[in-house]
Amino acid sequence: EKKIKVEYKSHKVSEKTQQVMDGNKKVRWIMKSWLGVTNDEVFKCWRDCVEVSKKQRRRKQRENSIEERLRYEDEMATYESKKLEASILADVCASFNSLLTLAFRARLAHT
Repeated sequence: EKKIKVEYKSHKVSEKTQQVMDGNKKVRWIMKSWLGVTNDEVFKCWRDCVEVSKKQRRRKQRENSIEERLRYEDEMATYESKKLEASILADVCASFNSLLTLAFRARLAHT
């Protein structure tokens, strides 16, 4: 009885497999007649499109990273410039203060 069930299931599975294979043949035939292409040609075209989109995405990522790096370098250059200006201004103020102090002391000495 088990052997009969196994044979029956095996027979049904092979029937369904054959139906699917026949269906796939029909789908291929319909696609070829409608589109003039086979599944292989569709897959190759799809693969080419994916490769192109990957290249475009990588190029865009490189451009964005370059822009980001340049923006960072610009900000750092601006920061260093402001820091240098501040130190020069501090030196000028210190020189001016020492000059005022000397002038004030000289004036006090003469009075």
